[in-house]
Amino acid sequence: SMFASLTIGVGVDFALHFLHNYKRERQAGLDQQAALTATLETTGQAIRWNAVVLVLGIMALTFSALKPDRDLGILLATAILTCYVMTLLFLPRLVKRLSLGLALLLGGWFILRFISNFTGVDVTVFEIPGP
Repeated sequence: SMFASLTIGVGVDFALHFLHNYKRERQAGLDQQAALTATLETTGQAIRWNAVVLVLGIMALTFSALKPDRDLGILLATAILTCYVMTLLFLPRLVKRLSLGLALLLGGWFILRFISNFTGVDVTVFEIPGP
């Protein structure tokens, strides 16, 4: 579905942008809290503008003569705003509780499980052998 692919793509893009900048701040020698603060101040603004531009572009669908297109525009705009809010509210807390590597691994696993459950396609990257 176009909705699922665009929503997952935007959510992953926001998260990767945030995590990449956080990693760069940590490599520059900042402690965890200072790196999160710096990331929110810089990357948070970039992600906000990205979300605003995407929402405004997607909202063009609301002017369509076809009702399904109008509904998709509203649904996608809402989903993009939700991805933005969740990235800035949830991701810093996740990074605080987990190491960066574990946060990336956990996020990737959830995305793969969502794709598999939503599409019915097996996206297993590896299998854990049984006893």
